[in-house]
Amino acid sequence: MEPEYQVVYTGDKVAINCNSIGYTTWLKDGVSVPSSFMIGNNIQISSATSDMSGVYKCQGVNNQGLEFEAEATLLVGGKLPMFGTL
Repeated sequence: MEPEYQVVYTGDKVAINCNSIGYTTWLKDGVSVPSSFMIGNNIQISSATSDMSGVYKCQGVNNQGLEFEAEATLLVGGKLPMFGTL
């Protein structure tokens, strides 16, 4: 799983890659992740929001019954205010 821990700002793009081969499912804090965030075995978020913070787990099973499981933590924080130039 790459990266295992990620801190991003609100609105940033996020990618979490799962090294699973075969059928892969994703959970966030124990709840299934909508398929709209999945591309192949990976999570792709085009604009992160604070409610997307949490622990993501990918679980995979291949056709030989071998299982794979890994976790990654995502923390989404607010952007710092922009100030004009002096």
